[in-house]
Amino acid sequence: MDFEVSRITKLKNAENWAEWKFQVSVLLRERDALKIVNGDFAKPTPVEEATAAQRQQLTEWLKADSIAQKIIATSVADSQLVYIMNCSCSQDMWNALHNLYEQKSETSIHMLQQMWYKVSKDPKDSMASYIAKLKDLAHRLEANRR
Repeated sequence: MDFEVSRITKLKNAENWAEWKFQVSVLLRERDALKIVNGDFAKPTPVEEATAAQRQQLTEWLKADSIAQKIIATSVADSQLVYIMNCSCSQDMWNALHNLYEQKSETSIHMLQQMWYKVSKDPKDSMASYIAKLKDLAHRLEANRR
């Protein structure tokens, strides 16, 4: 798994958020940990007289949460760690980053609009990658307007 995480482009700022989120989501899904991060598998409440099935479910949740935390924490740039260091579980880490980078405020829409009007094709990029960047930016603008 360390090799796979090391291949993910580290999250640096809002500019590579969409790319990072996609790569991390794919890896989390493959490790069966995306359900923890998005809240589909809530942490079981420990009880003193838990059944074997309840203990097993808690163990599975803790393992998946640990995997998700490792993936998220090791795939962000050092400058981004400050936003997730005090989170107690992977879902909190994921939500902290979502709240930071998927703001639907006037400011974030304005910043995306500025990026749209400043975008230009890098001579090193292929036309296909340039079009993909434009589509991604258009998608982000549309998502923020909803």
